[in-house]
Amino acid sequence: MNRLIAIIFISAFLFSYQLCYAQEGPAVKEPKKEKQAPGIKSSVTNEISGELVSLSPLKNPKYIGIAYVKNGVSCDAQFKISPNVNIAHKKSLDEIKIGDMVSIKYKETTEVDNDGKEVTRCIAEIIQFAGPATGAMPRRKLPGEEPPVPEPEQPEGLASTEEGE
Repeated sequence: MNRLIAIIFISAFLFSYQLCYAQEGPAVKEPKKEKQAPGIKSSVTNEISGELVSLSPLKNPKYIGIAYVKNGVSCDAQFKISPNVNIAHKKSLDEIKIGDMVSIKYKETTEVDNDGKEVTRCIAEIIQFAGPATGAMPRRKLPGEEPPVPEPEQPEGLASTEEGE
C-alpha cells in the first residue's frame, strides 16, 4: 500500500513538473535589430571644472582625471587628452599639479563600431588652469573608513614641560 501511494505521489509530481515546464507552441523570436553603419553618430562639446586628481602625461594615450561636485554629490571624470590639446594659463601640462583647479573643454563623441555597438569617448581638447591647489574638494569616505579624530587642544598654561625643571 505504501508503494502504491509513493508511486502515485511520484507520478503526480512528474506530471505537474511537465505541465509547469512544458512550452506552449514554438518559441517567440525577437526581431533582429538592424546594425547601424559604422561611424560617428553624434559629437558634442562640453565643459567641466574641478580639482585635478590624476594625470598621466608620460603614458600614451595620455589621460586626465578631475573631481567635481554635481548637485551636491562628489563625482569623478576621466578624459583622454587629445594630441593637439591646448593648455591655457600655463605653458605645458608639466606645470599643472595634482590638486590644482582646472577647467576642461572636451568633445564627447558617440560612434558605432563594426559590431553595431555604440561607444562614447570623451577627449579633452582644452585644459585651462583655473587656480592652485586649495584642498576645497571634499574627500570621499572609503567603505569602512572612520572619520579622522581631531587632537584635543591644550589650554594655555598647561604647556608641556621638560623633566628636571
